[in-house]
Amino acid sequence: MNIATIMTSCPYTIKASETLEKAHEMMRLYKIRHIPVVEDEELVGVLTNNEIKLLDLICKSTGYCPTVGELQFDTPYVVLENSDLSSVALTMAERHLNYALVEGENSELVGIVTTTDLCKAVHLLLGNN
Repeated sequence: MNIATIMTSCPYTIKASETLEKAHEMMRLYKIRHIPVVEDEELVGVLTNNEIKLLDLICKSTGYCPTVGELQFDTPYVVLENSDLSSVALTMAERHLNYALVEGENSELVGIVTTTDLCKAVHLLLGNN
């Protein structure tokens, strides 16, 4: 089974120039916990809801609210859409990752796989019993 089978297609993205407030609003509106950050059509990182909550607290307490692009991001874990589900899940477990971004043939972002998606896949593979 490949990763495209369980990924969430066409994830929402946010531009690096946007505010944290906008990122938080998008996460609430679309009920998502991860949002890829792009700058000039290039992927620069992923912002998570946990980071948003922490940054919101910092913003309120210090009065300084950076744009999304001012944040330091780890290099995102990116896989190809034909990657083996088992290999991706193992890498995510070994690295303690909550997501993998999925690229198509032309290096475009086509999806995201989260730990929630992996749990759904386990359910499908093991059945309802």
